[in-house]
Amino acid sequence: MDQAALEAFIALERTGSFTQAARLLNLSQPGFSRRISAFEEEIGTPVVERRRGRAVLTEAGRAILPLSEAALSNLQDILAAVHAIKQGSTLALTLAISGAMCQPRLLGALYQYGRDRNFRLSLRAGSSSVISELVQRREATLGLRYGDVSYPHLISTPIGVQTMVVICSPTHRLLGVSRITPEDLEEETWIGSPTALNEADGGLRKTVSRLGLRSMSVMPVSDITAQKNLIEGGFGIGLNPRDNVEKEIRAGRLAILPVGDISVEEPVTILSRKGGYMDETALGLIEHVKRFFARRDAS
Repeated sequence: MDQAALEAFIALERTGSFTQAARLLNLSQPGFSRRISAFEEEIGTPVVERRRGRAVLTEAGRAILPLSEAALSNLQDILAAVHAIKQGSTLALTLAISGAMCQPRLLGALYQYGRDRNFRLSLRAGSSSVISELVQRREATLGLRYGDVSYPHLISTPIGVQTMVVICSPTHRLLGVSRITPEDLEEETWIGSPTALNEADGGLRKTVSRLGLRSMSVMPVSDITAQKNLIEGGFGIGLNPRDNVEKEIRAGRLAILPVGDISVEEPVTILSRKGGYMDETALGLIEHVKRFFARRDAS
């Protein structure tokens, strides 16, 4: 079974369309259809059927999908290892990073590291669950995200913790309160990204529950700038890494609620693929990120 057949099958599952999958692989639709037919002939059973204009996997297709993804990833890792041996360390690397981690100090450290070592570092940003998917699908070599997670095909390496702060409007009613209780916070509306509200491996609801809240009201807002503007306007409060809101706090646009002994720390993890080839560039980047968080935690 060759790489082209596996790529065609996986592209079809992800797009749900012969036309879109063919476009994704820069193939004509007849050429793409021939690849799928050859794939089905090789394994001896149909893997997809057309339903109302969409391509839907058969039971056999669903059964072999994870095996096909793993096989393609392993094959690509083999080719990458051979290329690295011939050419030396890679000159480009993609890091998937949680949007909440896109903070000036970390981004500056990543940019400088790539520049000093003369390789191109590309970033893909998204929610924590998206980061895991990008690494698992080999669209990123490494992932940097919040949460202690477990995936069958990924290695999750803890590298530090991020202290989260409760942010609010500078005129919030609780800013003058000497002691804020979980009951006080239950009356508030929490503003956060829709994709981060109910992630299976964490998310805002699960994180906020560690503050001791029994119930909470949420306002899903996709754009981070809009989240900050709504909080500044008094429409709710949020839970963010302090680095993400340092600029607004200095400008007096946002404030930190002094929740006293109530605190939340989110683990920071680096994701890589089990059995995936890691050259000196990738290994060096992992160590660089570890040192960054170690220095920050010590400061």
